[in-house]
Amino acid sequence: MAKRKRRNDSANFKAKMGLTALAGKKTLSELAEHYEVHPQPDHDLEEAAC
Repeated sequence: MAKRKRRNDSANFKAKMGLTALAGKKTLSELAEHYEVHPQPDHDLEEAAC
């Protein structure tokens, strides 16, 4: 089985995801599902932006 390459997110993607999290229209779980990431990075980006 081939090993998956680690995903590197661009700064634009991180900023867009962080601003969306700060808007508060969706929960962190919903955002993680939408952006196909683990919920922990969402939480870290939201706290870093505050």
